[in-house]
Amino acid sequence: CGKQPCWKFPRDEKLRFCTVHKIDGMAYHAHRIVCNEESCKKAANFNYPGISKKLFCSNHKKEGMIMVHRPQICEYDGCKVEASFNFPGVKSRQFCVRHRIPGMVNLKASHAGTATVRKRYENMALNSRNKQAGAEEAHHLHGHVPCGGVHRRPPPALGAAEEA
Repeated sequence: CGKQPCWKFPRDEKLRFCTVHKIDGMAYHAHRIVCNEESCKKAANFNYPGISKKLFCSNHKKEGMIMVHRPQICEYDGCKVEASFNFPGVKSRQFCVRHRIPGMVNLKASHAGTATVRKRYENMALNSRNKQAGAEEAHHLHGHVPCGGVHRRPPPALGAAEEA
């Protein structure tokens, strides 16, 4: 019929029928891989390291299995912690906080201190709102004057760098 299939029998690998043409006994599995354990209908997320196919749920995972949807594990020998660090400019995470190499940055953390955020906040009168003198000038935040007056601290995105 040309419609996207989203129904299959519980142990089938492939989605077979759309909602209009489904057969009795089929289950809706559009974006879900079911646990391989008999009579379990939970989503599968676990398999052995290095294998990307999801086979078992958290209740039925076997010894040594890891979550497949988190492939970026620390590359340090024997470490099983999720990786967060690598060198600037590299997109993949390589090491955890404990095994990072000097010069590596946290790729998983928020990018609050980046130039993009700084530029955005400059348009919100960051540079002038901490001044004591010149209180007569308007402190606008997207065209509005703050109700409680001018804040004394910069937003947390810029941290102590702006206070100095």
